[in-house]
Amino acid sequence: MTKTVEAVKTVDSKAVKTNIIQNLEYIKASILNDTFKNQRDILKLIINETVEAIKDYKFTFTVNYSTNTFKNHYQVYINHAMKKKASLLADMEEVQRELFTRYGNPKRALKLILNMLNTGLYKTEVIAKINKWVNTTSSPTKTEIIYTK
Repeated sequence: MTKTVEAVKTVDSKAVKTNIIQNLEYIKASILNDTFKNQRDILKLIINETVEAIKDYKFTFTVNYSTNTFKNHYQVYINHAMKKKASLLADMEEVQRELFTRYGNPKRALKLILNMLNTGLYKTEVIAKINKWVNTTSSPTKTEIIYTK
């Protein structure tokens, strides 16, 4: 029963991630086309929707472990993922400030958006940290899925 619930959460998480990426692509296109000033109200709505989606978004990762007693590294990965999620939220709020303040810099907003898109919403940095783990025991390596809050 638990596996089914986790599978549903993963599907919802993928849909949320797709929605976030589509919103970022739309904002990027409006900056590149220099129409963000004309679409101010729409972009404010999209950015607010994206910030709320990021808050609800749960990062999921597949983590390796050797035995059930040696799972201490999980919390390190979860903390790192939560840090990257906080960075994602802060960068979205900075995009909002850069686009809608009087002396904002749309080039800076574009750079932030491109960084978010190129790093897969900062998940690639967490995955790189997870992939550094090496099994040093003679036990076979097992995998498990972990979630952030």
